[in-house]
Order: sequence, then structure tokens, then C-alpha cells
Amino acid sequence: MNTSIQPIIDGYLDGTLSPAEEQHLADWLQADPENAEQFAANVMLHDRLRMLLITEEVPQTAPSVATDWSRLRPRVGPLVTAMVAATAAAILLVASGVGFESQSVSAAVLQLDHLIAAQAHFPGNSYQITVESRSRPPRQHFFDRTPDWKSRPPKPPLDGAIVHASHGRFVLVRTTMAGEQFITGSDGHSSWAVAPAGPVRVSARPDHFNHDLPGHEHDMPLTTLGDGLEQLRAAYILRLEHGPTPTHRRLIAEKRRGFRGPRRIEIDYGEATGQIESLRFTEMPYGPERLDLRMDLISTNSYDDSFFGHAFHHSPERTIVEE
Repeated sequence: MNTSIQPIIDGYLDGTLSPAEEQHLADWLQADPENAEQFAANVMLHDRLRMLLITEEVPQTAPSVATDWSRLRPRVGPLVTAMVAATAAAILLVASGVGFESQSVSAAVLQLDHLIAAQAHFPGNSYQITVESRSRPPRQHFFDRTPDWKSRPPKPPLDGAIVHASHGRFVLVRTTMAGEQFITGSDGHSSWAVAPAGPVRVSARPDHFNHDLPGHEHDMPLTTLGDGLEQLRAAYILRLEHGPTPTHRRLIAEKRRGFRGPRRIEIDYGEATGQIESLRFTEMPYGPERLDLRMDLISTNSYDDSFFGHAFHHSPERTIVEE
């Protein structure tokens, strides 16, 4: 929500705006339909709404035809007329849908709480990643610095990758174009990368090699789904839909303006268990690209601690390089 406009809205509701401030408010309302919705919500919730709609006591008898009705009208002009026209539809929309919408949002928030709590009970999950589409943002301005990704070697394909995750630990298995496995992971204390050839790279930083995991750039960790789901509370608008089967539900999260992360997230889960069966991300930031990708559950496992260490994934004779 735009907080800088709030004093102007309050001034309008209190009847204290100057002509210049009315002009500013009218321009702001016409700039974006969401601004009109914000204004409408303020009008409906403001403690002075009654004073805007009722300017004097309702007469006990019908008024005379000679009554000066103009005295009951707020001052009008081209700017205020434009302002009313811009917000009327939004006010009606908010008024008619506020009951249903509040119930829907409340139900979605309750289901989000259920999902977050449920994740602590699953020892570990394995998901297969499917990249549905990819795009790049507009080219940077000519004087911008060359981004780091241009100097890096190409990443192994993310499409078809398998990610094993358990309470902050992960193993990401990708297959190169040559058909060889490229594995990165973290045991929660250190991180590592096992390429098909060359030394095994190890870092004391647990997040050093997580840059190939979708979601790491905008605090949407896939290694700890409970933490990732927490980000939905403030940054996303939530709603519920029917799932793919009668025993499943779908939680839809649409990103609010001003926040970073995927534009849209769809979560299919078992209603009784809270087990997340599928996640779909729209416009997920991933290096220089924006991905539409899906993660489908393939197994739920109780992993041995050694599985998240690099030694589990390469032969003993490999050279180890610490970074």
C-alpha cells in the first residue's frame, strides 16, 4: 500500500484538502485502478464515513419541493467529479465483496498456518523440477556494470533436476547436456559442489552453493518449506481453490506490489495431512532469467545425516578444495 498518499486521503475524508491537494488526489486516483481500490477501502473503513454519507438528520416528513438540496451536497468540480467516477466502481466492488473476501482470506490464512505446522512433521521430501517456460528481463542500460552471471560458466539444466530437502539441508541433482550428474548440497553447516570432473568444492558457508536453488534470491527457500511458506504472510494475497482431487486443496498466492519474489505461487496439498504434493511458481527469479516452473513430490524419506555430506556423492579419491 502507498503510505505517502494516506494523509491526503485522510484530509479528503475530513474535508480539509486544499485545491492543490485535491488535484494531487485526483491525479493519483486516475493513475492506477489499484489506487481507486485503496481509496475505496479507506472510505469504507474510515471512522468518518457516516459524516460523508449523512450530512444532517433525516427529516420526519417529506421535504418541500422548495428545499435547497444543493446545501446537502459536497462541493463538486471537475476534479472531484473525476475522483468520484474513478472510485465509484471500486467502492461498489469492495462493498459487495467484503464479506466473501474476508471469509476467503481468513480460510486461506488458516490453511497456510496448517501447512507451515505440518512441514515440521515430514522428515524429508524429494521433488522433481519441471521448467515450463523461461524469459529474460529487458536488457540493462549501457552503463550498468556487467552482471556476475555473464562471467560464470553455464549452469547445468534445471529442467528434470531432483531436489532432496530436509529441514535446511539439501541435495540438488542436475544432469548436464553430456548426461553426467552435477550435484550440489548442504548439510546445514557447510555446502559443497560435486562436478562430473575436477575437484570437489567445499565451503564453510552453508548457503555458498545454494545459488542454483530456485527461490534463494528472494527468501523463498525450498530447502525448508515451512520458512518459505512464512514469506507468503506479508508479501502475498492468498486464496483457496479446489485441488486436483477431492482430498486435496490448492492455495493460490499472488504477490503484492512492492515485494520481491515469484509473481504467483500455486500449492497443491493433502487437506488432512498438509503434505505438499506440488508447487508451481510463475516468474520465479533465477539468475538473469524468470522461470515458470513446477515441483512435483516424488517421495518422502527419512534421510541419514551422511546423505547431505559431499562424501556420500563422490569416490574417495576425488580432490577436495575448500573455498
